[in-house]
Amino acid sequence: MVSTALEPLKELISEMMETTNLLDASSLKPIRSFKESTKLKLARTVFIQSGEGMSNTITKFTMMFGSFEKMEGNEEAIQSLVNEVLQKIGTVGASFFVVMEARICAPLFKELKGLFLSLLHQLRSLIETLTSSSSSQQTLHSTTGMVWRCCEAFSNLSKSNQKAYKKALMGDCDCVKDVIEEFEEYLEDGNEDDENLDLDLDGMDMFGDETLDFEVRFETGSVEKELVVCVIKLLRLIRGEFFPIIAQSLMRIGRSIDELGEDCDSENNNTTKEDEEKSDSKSNEDNVDDISISEENQELLDGMNEKLISIEEISKRLNSLSLSIGSELYPPISSSNHQLRSTLEEMVQLVSSSCLENNKEEKKEEFKRLFDEIFTLMDQLPISPTQHLNPSHLPSSTCSSQHKKEEEEENG
Repeated sequence: MVSTALEPLKELISEMMETTNLLDASSLKPIRSFKESTKLKLARTVFIQSGEGMSNTITKFTMMFGSFEKMEGNEEAIQSLVNEVLQKIGTVGASFFVVMEARICAPLFKELKGLFLSLLHQLRSLIETLTSSSSSQQTLHSTTGMVWRCCEAFSNLSKSNQKAYKKALMGDCDCVKDVIEEFEEYLEDGNEDDENLDLDLDGMDMFGDETLDFEVRFETGSVEKELVVCVIKLLRLIRGEFFPIIAQSLMRIGRSIDELGEDCDSENNNTTKEDEEKSDSKSNEDNVDDISISEENQELLDGMNEKLISIEEISKRLNSLSLSIGSELYPPISSSNHQLRSTLEEMVQLVSSSCLENNKEEKKEEFKRLFDEIFTLMDQLPISPTQHLNPSHLPSSTCSSQHKKEEEEENG
């Protein structure tokens, strides 16, 4: 009975998840406001309210379907409640597209999509819990709570394109910081007596990674250790100098977009009554933002949007490259580590070809010096590793895989 009643919900959720997963930032219109716009403010409010409505309905929904006593003989009430949930899901989906149409940037779209998909995932889990014969009341309460939290999270959606870009940039920067602090901790723990590190560890909040249950040690005075020290200096320079340049570039373009948007509003306000009458029929179909801008201004806005996308991609790529470099810095390191070398070479190209043309000359020289030093040290490393981590120090998943492989070899 329960499974049959909930089948329409399962089908709608699956369909909406499939549709949403296919959406990407390429379907967005160019933004015309960096700060909070009236249209985005209203769309965001509608989205948050749809989440609140869903939360209230889910409370009634689980109270009904979580009790067989309440369900027995209440087929009409059950169908009514299922229809209400279907309507609320449709409302959330509609509000999702309302926000999408509010000229949002790619980072804001990523937030929006993530919030919507999280809710759909948790709704699916709730339905699976209700239709499972082995589910307990505790599991039901837990999955219901997850749906509530997803609905509450709608209020975390950034209020403007500017805030969304800032949030994305800070996330990328924090990932670089995590790599830096992790290896600074390893260097500090393993080399307390070394005075030649030339790393300022004072005042740093050490990054404690409790998931790493193996020791990482770099031999004092080794080329390997010198290389890690240089790479960490490079990442600190990127975090301290390069990311602020990215932020300044974003703000500069954002201000230009806002100024141009104000000019477009001014042009729209000066439209003659005759022009307004001619455009009445079209304004009923299109948003005023789409019909109140000249071709010249549209080209300018398109160019600014392309610059924003390019800068955001640089930030994301720095994040990805830093994580990749961090994964290759564990001992032993060899000069034949092509992954580390190619990743560093890509970072050289990225740093030298992007925002640094407006930076101070001494900073450019500092980047160049560090890159040169890193590649010189890599050439001094042994061609192949001569030492390996003790398998007992590896994470449990790795140990299990290795043990399984050894057993298979023994069994022939």
